[in-house]
Parts: sequence; structure tokens; C-alpha cells
Amino acid sequence: MKKTILKNLSTVIAATAFVLGISSLPVRADILDHIYVEENANVRRINISVDEGELVNINDRLYYSLNSYDWRIDNSDIADISHGVIDARNSGHTQIAAISQYEVVVFNITVNTVRPVRTIRNITKDITIFAGDKKDLSTYVSDAATDYAWETDSKSTVSVTNRGDITGRSKGYATVKAYSYYDDGDYTFNITVRGEETTKKTSTKTKTETFDLYLNRSDSIDVSQFMEKDPDKYDWTVYNRDVCKVYDGVITAKGTGTTTVEAEGSKNYTFNVHVNRNYNVIELNIREGRTVDIENYLDNGVKNYHITCLDRSVAKVNGYNIKAEGEGTTYITCQSKDVNEVTQFIINVY
Repeated sequence: MKKTILKNLSTVIAATAFVLGISSLPVRADILDHIYVEENANVRRINISVDEGELVNINDRLYYSLNSYDWRIDNSDIADISHGVIDARNSGHTQIAAISQYEVVVFNITVNTVRPVRTIRNITKDITIFAGDKKDLSTYVSDAATDYAWETDSKSTVSVTNRGDITGRSKGYATVKAYSYYDDGDYTFNITVRGEETTKKTSTKTKTETFDLYLNRSDSIDVSQFMEKDPDKYDWTVYNRDVCKVYDGVITAKGTGTTTVEAEGSKNYTFNVHVNRNYNVIELNIREGRTVDIENYLDNGVKNYHITCLDRSVAKVNGYNIKAEGEGTTYITCQSKDVNEVTQFIINVY
């Protein structure tokens, strides 16, 4: 049977749509412009609107078996088809044509963007400070401080900056709220401001443990594994939030530099955080008594590094191996003797 190109496509489609009672979409560039179809074939056009990630079975829209059609896809990045099922991949508009000896079916496909469902958190926390004291509330929110609008209901009692820093102004009570710009949930801080602290602190010092952490940019480490209690039992302070942030005991690197993160509670912890693109953190879980070849993770031989162990009763370096000595968590730091390169192993021995 003789084949021809459909010259006046809009006329043919309009006439076919009128006969079949099917509406058609105006399309500037049509998939059939460069496809040969049988001279006497009927052309049907079907509009489909679908959400990203959805599958649509179009077998019942075809008059003949799937094997009777040749398939043409305008843009498979937006939508593809397999065994008569359209796979909506990305938002946009595209066409899929099913071509047989007897008919041509053009599917005009609109793929709609689907916004991810967010879990909205509305968290309330009670905090007590003294008049004149400052406190960083950004350590209690999940995103960057600048992702929230900060407000206080009593500026004379507590003031707050756009980075979540509060200052106790006078004795009393105030509520500070952090409203997410991105609908990620809001935070309410009930602040109690006591009168200025006049009594001297006792000579008994709270014990402080200090840790040195070396992170690549965007690396994260859960430091709660080094602490006696849950993270929410401590007051957290980040001295330079351009270098890192902390949330729920997880320190996340943001930019190159060095800063200190403090956690104050029944026992105090200080984390000296160093961030550089030449730093690397590797977490290893090792069974007690087992060894791991450390050179598998280093760019140069062990002899080219200065190696320190936080707690040798948990793990230590013996020759070329890390040896798991006893249950617990520790870290081993390997600093290059020649260049500014650090690999830090977080060791969990079980």
C-alpha cells in the first residue's frame, strides 16, 4: 500500500477528532511531521495528564494488539513506554505515537511536577538563661539559621538576631519562634530569664573532654557516640557557623576553616572542628580482636603519616593494621608529614 507524508496535519487531525469525538491539543511541533503513515490510516489524538513517577496503562485505548503498532517517542526523558505502559519520568510535555497499518494514535502527554511531601516538625523547647547571657538557638533547628524568621514576643526580656542568637535583657519570660521559610516546620522556645548571676561558681570544675575532628566539606559525623547522654541533654554552641553546624548531635561541615563546638551539661565536651577539602573521615566497624589494613585507605605508606589514637584501649595502630582491642568508639588520626592531608578513622569496636 502506498505511503505518504501527512501534509496538512492540522486539517486531518481536526476532521478525525470531529468524527471520533476526541478533543485535540494545539501542538507547535508535532511528532507526526516526520513520520510516514499509511494513506488510509485513521489518526486519533488522546490527551493524558499524569504526575511524575506515575505509570499509565494505555492498552485499553488501542483498537488493536500491541504488536500491531510501531512506537515513536518524542522525548523519553519526560515519558517513556514499555509493553503499553507509559512511565512519567519528569515534568514537561511530550508525545508518543502508536503507528499501525490501520490507525495512528498520538498521545499528547503532560507530566505534572509533584512536590515532595514534607514531614512538618513543630518543636517546643524550654530554655533558661541569666540576664546578660547570650545563647545560640540555631543549634536546636534542623536547617541553617538563615532558613528561618526569628521573632521574640518580648524584646525587653529577650532579644534575638536573624541568626538565632538570643540575649537575656531582663528577668522574666519570653517566647522566641523560628518560622521556616520552606515549610520544614517551626520551633518555639520558651525562655526563662533569671536575674543576673551574682554568686561565684563553685571551685569544682565540670569535667571537659576534648576531641579534634577533621572533615571534608559537607561531611557529617555523629559525635553523640562519644558522649555519655543523649544530645538533647546538652546546651550546644557553635562559634563559627560558616564552618559547620550541629543538630541532634550531628556535626556537618559547611565551609573551609576551623571552629569549636561546645556541648555543656553534667559533663562538658569540646569539639575542635577542622574543615578542608584535603581531609577525609572514614567510619569502620571492627569486631573485637580483628585487624584492618590501614594502608588500604591512605594515599601514601603508613610511614609518611603521623598517627595518633584517641583511646588505645579501644583501637590502636599496630604496624600496618588497625587492631580492635575492646568494645567502644574511638578515632585514629593520620596526618601526612609532607602535605596538608588528614585521614581520620572513626572506629566502632563490637
